[in-house]
Amino acid sequence: MKEIKSATFGPLPTLLELDLSHNLLTDISRGALNRLVSLQQLSVAYNLLPTIFQIPISLSRLYLNYNEINKIPARAWPTMNALLSLDLSDNYLEDNLERGSFTNLLTLRRLDLSRNYITEPPWESLADVSSLQYLHLQGNNLTSLGKGAFGKLPIVFELNLSENQIVNVSAKAFDGLLQLLKLNLSHNQIENIPNGAFQGLVSLQTLDLSQNMIETLDNKTHGVLDDCLSLERVNLSHNRISFVTRKTFPSDPYQPYKLREVDLSFNVMPVVTFDLTYGTRKLEVLNLSHNAINEVRKGVIGNLTSLKELDLSYNELTELTQPNTFDLPPSLKSLKLRANQLVTLPIGQIEHISFADLRDNQLDYYTEVTKMEKNGSRVLYAGNHINCDCRLRPLKRWILDETSRAVDWVDVKCHIPTSLANKSLLEIDEEQLSCGEAGSEGNEDYDTTPDVKFREIQRDSSGKISLTWYVTAKEDIADFALLVKGRNTFDNQESTLLKKNLAYSTRSAVLSNFPSENGPLELCIVAIDSEGQEREPHNLQCRSLDAERHTASSATVAVRSLFVTTFCVTYLLTFYR
Repeated sequence: MKEIKSATFGPLPTLLELDLSHNLLTDISRGALNRLVSLQQLSVAYNLLPTIFQIPISLSRLYLNYNEINKIPARAWPTMNALLSLDLSDNYLEDNLERGSFTNLLTLRRLDLSRNYITEPPWESLADVSSLQYLHLQGNNLTSLGKGAFGKLPIVFELNLSENQIVNVSAKAFDGLLQLLKLNLSHNQIENIPNGAFQGLVSLQTLDLSQNMIETLDNKTHGVLDDCLSLERVNLSHNRISFVTRKTFPSDPYQPYKLREVDLSFNVMPVVTFDLTYGTRKLEVLNLSHNAINEVRKGVIGNLTSLKELDLSYNELTELTQPNTFDLPPSLKSLKLRANQLVTLPIGQIEHISFADLRDNQLDYYTEVTKMEKNGSRVLYAGNHINCDCRLRPLKRWILDETSRAVDWVDVKCHIPTSLANKSLLEIDEEQLSCGEAGSEGNEDYDTTPDVKFREIQRDSSGKISLTWYVTAKEDIADFALLVKGRNTFDNQESTLLKKNLAYSTRSAVLSNFPSENGPLELCIVAIDSEGQEREPHNLQCRSLDAERHTASSATVAVRSLFVTTFCVTYLLTFYR
């Protein structure tokens, strides 16, 4: 469609939205939309329109982006009392906006002039839009911002100047923007910002200076941010900052600054000095990732008493265990240390936090991590130099029970011993996690998990023994074998006097008439896998039976007197698993 004529649309009094985008429109005749008296949203984006056409006065949102509009003459608009949002992005306005270009837009709140090849702030054309709150000028060709570059826009809340070519920002460049809350100057070519550049921005809460070439934000006596009395968030990532000084962030004993979030990632800082603590006592989020940090000075982190999130990932840290170096504040909940060169860690300092990213270092495993995981913390540990020994057994058991958390441990691989190198922790059996030289065989927590455990063993007055058990291992178990072991009467060697295979659903049995001539007896429950192979029994899967209190003629009687009670699977799953 190339043209909208006056008769194209008849009277459509109830039409609220009309989308004419992605056509080849070059002309919309005068009065073509006059009979759309209730129209609230109109899109003619992605067309070839060269000028502004006559629009319905009922509109609240108008999309003219991606056309070929190169000029908006004075009084091009009818008196509009409903229009709130106007998108003129991706046209060819250049510096052709003039005083009166937006006259009669009495209620306009949002104006998008992005990517229009504008080289000078269009302050004259904006003077008539006293209701403007959001102004977007990103992706233009602005190179400098002089004093009062945007005139007086008393209620503008957000100004986006990103992706321009701004090099110079003058003192009082934003004078007249008293209510500005958010300023985006990212992706420009700013090297230096003079003191006073942000003077008058007393309401500014969010400042984005990322993706520039800034080296410093102060002149040793005054800071650029001192005028931003309400500043809460500042993004300084992807710059050339090598040091933070005492004047980098605003600080005054008589002025309650409330800086909450600072992003200094992707800079060239080698050391975190105590100067970072000036102006940051209320800081909650600090991102220092992707620098060249190899040292954190004593007392720095501990003095950030309100800090909740700290990111030191992708640096060159090797040591954090020196006294007072890594005393984390109690408020800290998230710590990121990924991709450093840490060999040891002050693990006692991080046990209280909720999230720890320790990936891609050279750390061995700390047993405190298991405790953290069980207490609800989330720890990422892949890419470290882990010695896979019995200390990992409690963690592996916990992961098998908490399957939703297993995803965090899929990529955790063993570094040593060589027999387990590069194998995933989740693929290794507990038996392979040998204590070896760890000397922890006496610790029950590090013991392997038995396939089954006895739930209860009871002996009645007649000597019958009733036993129940439950399955504990998450392994391949298809059936059970019940064994009674004792001394053979012929050669006095230990042998199996009774063996009875039981279905997997069986969870109880009754035994009576034990052979006294075979001495002390031992009862074992052995798991059988799906291939019919008996699994190696754990010592907890066997119990001694006192044969002296019972009499019988032979072991054969014991076999005949074994009564097995099998419960239905539903009952067993409900009460015994």
